[in-house]
Amino acid sequence: MLSTNGHTFGTVSQEMMSNGNVQGSVPFLGVELDNEPIPANETETQPIIVKRVIIGSPAAKAGLLAGDVIHSIGRTQLPNRDALMGMIASQRPGKTIAIKVLRNNRQLRVKITLGERQLPALKFRPIEHS
Repeated sequence: MLSTNGHTFGTVSQEMMSNGNVQGSVPFLGVELDNEPIPANETETQPIIVKRVIIGSPAAKAGLLAGDVIHSIGRTQLPNRDALMGMIASQRPGKTIAIKVLRNNRQLRVKITLGERQLPALKFRPIEHS
């Protein structure tokens, strides 16, 4: 479900129809994940490996490091990177989440307050009715 600045898809659609533009933000963790492809027929979980932590990001401030393997957010196990991205996208900027990671064969719990990334303003041409 699309959500911009706390708006659901329905209110975003209404904004597009009424004034032709949408603005908003999305929650921001601040990591680049290892981009290993997941085989289409794979049912097992795939490791979510942090490839890079963006300097000054919420993840960097919380102490997440490149090489950390993310296992869960709160009590929710994450089977793959898509699940992680979906969980982050479903949160609001400013919310503090607890992420469990494996680092050097030790399990750690890292609390991260999600940041906010502004979306570029999207402009749409109104639909003309015949």
